[in-house]
Amino acid sequence: MRFFITLVAVSLNIGCGSFRQHRPEISVTYQTGLANGQPIWISSNEELPAKALVHATLINQLDIAHGFEVAGLQGPVVLQPGDTQLVNFNTKGPGTLHATCPLHKNHKPAILHVN
Repeated sequence: MRFFITLVAVSLNIGCGSFRQHRPEISVTYQTGLANGQPIWISSNEELPAKALVHATLINQLDIAHGFEVAGLQGPVVLQPGDTQLVNFNTKGPGTLHATCPLHKNHKPAILHVN
């Protein structure tokens, strides 16, 4: 009888995983550009879902190195001229995120709205 109770308890515990909510995933592209002579990131999509896994393709089309960082979500990445790189980060609750460049402190951040 003890074996049967243990087996049922283990089966119920394993089965609970199927009721977890699926985390949405979104793919976006950020390309470099210039605004008033300053490097910027231009987003293919400024609206991101809350609690989502974001697959961001970064493309540096400038003739200088440029960085990308979303504070608190994704550490700094530096792309050399002509580089393309994929980074992933998870959004949290609704709000506004800023994608900045750790190399250019006066750089205008890309504004990302999380809904």
